[in-house]
Amino acid sequence: MDERLVLFVVVMTITPGPNNLMLMASGLNHGIRRSLPHFVGICTGFPLLILAVGLGFQAVLTAFPGVFWGIKVAGLVSSLYLAARLAGFSIKTRSGGNRQPKDDTPARPMRYWQAVLFQWINPKAWTMAIATLAMFAPQGESVWPTVTQIAGSYMLWGSPCVALWLFFGKGMRRFYRMPVI
Repeated sequence: MDERLVLFVVVMTITPGPNNLMLMASGLNHGIRRSLPHFVGICTGFPLLILAVGLGFQAVLTAFPGVFWGIKVAGLVSSLYLAARLAGFSIKTRSGGNRQPKDDTPARPMRYWQAVLFQWINPKAWTMAIATLAMFAPQGESVWPTVTQIAGSYMLWGSPCVALWLFFGKGMRRFYRMPVI
């Protein structure tokens, strides 16, 4: 295995991004067990994105640049929405009170398929996929073996890095329950 690839995967997956921050928030709010589908969705969804981009979706993006533009806009909007939610932003009414949700359904962690599909609008995921493939995939020859190795590296080496964010969120629970001095 290429040590440069392993180092690249570790650095890219351990740094903050939408996946890691949402997973940390899920660990904080729901605990590890309830957040496992979200975690597994990230750890399988991103390698699927690598496979799709590495094995041909890149040709679609080149032929139809509007698709890539749409993915970027959707990623920006979703990132801003998630950042606002993580920051506790709420919409104020004219009377100054917070708007109440229309239903009383309790918050729940992201489901497996939601986390898998989120990779397709996650701007950091696209940046990681394109950068990794540009650096490590061969040009003009059979890419299948290398692309599958890259996807496997993200599953093998990236999953523990992403898990750290989940455990960090879980560990933060005790600080949020402590009284402020």
